[in-house]
Amino acid sequence: MFRQVNLQFNTMQSTKLSSDILEEQFGPTSIVVLLDDEDERAILTKADHGNTLLELSRVTFLQKNNQYQAVRNIIKSGTSMGKAFRLLDIPFARQTRSTYQHHLPPPLEEAFGSGKPATIVEVTIVVGKQKELFADIIEIYSPYVNWPGEYGTPNAQTNTHIKALENILTSSQ
Repeated sequence: MFRQVNLQFNTMQSTKLSSDILEEQFGPTSIVVLLDDEDERAILTKADHGNTLLELSRVTFLQKNNQYQAVRNIIKSGTSMGKAFRLLDIPFARQTRSTYQHHLPPPLEEAFGSGKPATIVEVTIVVGKQKELFADIIEIYSPYVNWPGEYGTPNAQTNTHIKALENILTSSQ
């Protein structure tokens, strides 16, 4: 059903989007916005074919001024963050802090359709030529996603973020 792709993504900084990785493995994807306000955003990403849940992510915006308001407006319209930066031709990079396997609470296992460990990716997004901090993101990928590279371990905030995503997901259903 899913094709496995081996990707080179072991660098700490990249402009390759998570949606690029997902679409290489599963074809076209769509996002569903679960929460979006000035401070945070939570989305889920599904494969268009089969409607399989591939990712849950929680964004904490660090950039509070209006310098990137055009990006925020496009994001609010339902576009992914990376695609919004690309669309506006604004330089950005994903600084991956860690990538590791982690067991999820039962409601998230059920949502992903698997009791196997999920891949957790912790990312900081920097933008512009000065590489200004824009957002911190925790991304939870289905056990069916072949995420390239693994390093790091869960930190004290991991379970807090996972619990927040569990609460957002269950309250939106």
